[in-house]
Amino acid sequence: MNASSKRLKLTYVVVVALAIGTGLLLRRHVLTDIGLGSDDYMQHAMLDGVYPAKRSAFDLFKFADGSAEERQELMNFGTIPWWNHPGFRLAMMRPLSSALTYLDYALFGRNQVAFHIHSMLWWALFIVSTALLFIELLPIRIAMIAVALFAVEQGHGLPTLWLANRNALISLTFGTVGLWSHIRWRRGGPRRFWLLSVVVFSLALLAGEWAFASFAYLFAFELVAGEGPLRSRMKALASAAVLASGFLVAQGLLGYSALYSNIYVNPITEPVEYLIQALQRIPVMFAEIVFGLPALWYQEGTPWRSFVLSLDIFTPEIWRKLPSWQFWHISIGVVAGIIAFFVIRWGLRAGKSELRKELGWLLLGAFFSLLPMVASFPATRLVLPAAIGVSAVWATVILYGYDVLLSSIKRNSFRPSLKAILVLAGVGYTQVWQASTYDLWEVGAYSYFYESVRQWILQADVDQTRVKDQHIFMINGTEHTNVFFAPFVWNYHGYRVPRSCRILSAAPHAHDIERTGENELRYTVLAGVLLDSPMEQLYRVDKYPYALGDSVELDEFRVTITELQRGKPFRFRFTFKKPLESPSYLFLYSAGTGLRRFALPRVGETYRVRLAVFPSLVLLQRR
Repeated sequence: MNASSKRLKLTYVVVVALAIGTGLLLRRHVLTDIGLGSDDYMQHAMLDGVYPAKRSAFDLFKFADGSAEERQELMNFGTIPWWNHPGFRLAMMRPLSSALTYLDYALFGRNQVAFHIHSMLWWALFIVSTALLFIELLPIRIAMIAVALFAVEQGHGLPTLWLANRNALISLTFGTVGLWSHIRWRRGGPRRFWLLSVVVFSLALLAGEWAFASFAYLFAFELVAGEGPLRSRMKALASAAVLASGFLVAQGLLGYSALYSNIYVNPITEPVEYLIQALQRIPVMFAEIVFGLPALWYQEGTPWRSFVLSLDIFTPEIWRKLPSWQFWHISIGVVAGIIAFFVIRWGLRAGKSELRKELGWLLLGAFFSLLPMVASFPATRLVLPAAIGVSAVWATVILYGYDVLLSSIKRNSFRPSLKAILVLAGVGYTQVWQASTYDLWEVGAYSYFYESVRQWILQADVDQTRVKDQHIFMINGTEHTNVFFAPFVWNYHGYRVPRSCRILSAAPHAHDIERTGENELRYTVLAGVLLDSPMEQLYRVDKYPYALGDSVELDEFRVTITELQRGKPFRFRFTFKKPLESPSYLFLYSAGTGLRRFALPRVGETYRVRLAVFPSLVLLQRR
């Protein structure tokens, strides 16, 4: 190796270190301001033995196993709602990721900073493994830009700040090393690289199903850039195919999957539904990758709606006739794909055939990597595997645009320089500026959100001297953690845990609540129905609707569906085991000042309860 090559490799190492440093700087508040959120509390409850179903250290991602016995236990405690489908299952096979969470618990107790340092170490390893892949495939200048772009990619946000999503970083780190070692082996390296690929791909699968995104790249590599006839290229995939098939078989035999959910779609048991969802969700991912449009908006809605309405461009009558936001989100994604196609074709124009071949399979792998991701609801974190290939392509476009700009300036050529400026500005804005600012915003937003939810629960109107003997019934709620995981938050922070804590309605609407007897309440959802929001649909798929008169039996109450609208319940009756004033019952509702006690109506009276208030520190501080 000559001196020039050594300097270039040293420069690359410095660039990788700077990229990691920049990424850590952007997400520095993860270490101090985030803490635990959502499923993190559930997993610690499992380790503490507070979760209503027993879980081992290797099974912390088994939310509900789908059995009738466990379903009843989870419903009676409130971990899943009364409206879940009888076959509802949400269980992920991630034994390695689960064991590492247990290791945190065993070594660090309640030291949340240590938990997040652990996650950030995996993130840094993921950047290193991706940098290793880039330098194997790309000219060093492109590799430098690619690793810098990848480090600020906004898809890293949630996996770094949400402890329960650390599994993505672990799985993708091993998967990327496996891809690199497979390529080294296939391009003439010693057989030990094949052995390494088998080992690390196995570890990637043990960490979780995110490994299938790495297999997507592996398949694309052999399809486009592998050496030899197609038969020998497919034969080279045999070991990975055996591992992937073994994982799927084990997953099926051991009862791991998502079933009967409108949010998670199982491509094996529900192939038609998966295809329908994929055709909608893939354009949404394109909009995220190209324009940085948050994929979560597809499910949650866009803040643009209120702004557009305030402009009075459309009358309310016309607005109601316009397509829903989801239609527009998909349309933006289609436009994003078309624009990206022309920009990438321009950016690869002058590249050597070897480079175009490498970028071709990376881009195809990025697309294939979306296929396992769209089985879940659209979210920014799910574009992270695709960002590996996309970063390499954007880096090539940037470098080509820079070269075109310099040469056109020297030649006083206006048109090429204008095109290069537009491309550089567009890619620089969306892939660098917007991605970086989104990273900063996301950490701050989740810090505020997690703390709001935490305090909303910890400051609930609950008597700690009596709560361990009480069943808590939440009149309403629209935020997942305070609706389903409140007991686990109380447990983690040293508070007493109630006998149960159950949500009665999570419909994001106002309700009329009529007391029809000493032990009865009748709910009417106003201007809407039950099972129309993402949080509700997580637990029940639309194709198995309720029928009039259907009932669900729990230990302390029975729910009966009394009226339907658009095929979904909008009026339903709760018949409790005891009179509502029983000291063993406590009714809470999500008010403007937190979780407050609900003053029960007298028999024959009806109370109108407003839309549940979303947890907010500002509202709590105004109390």
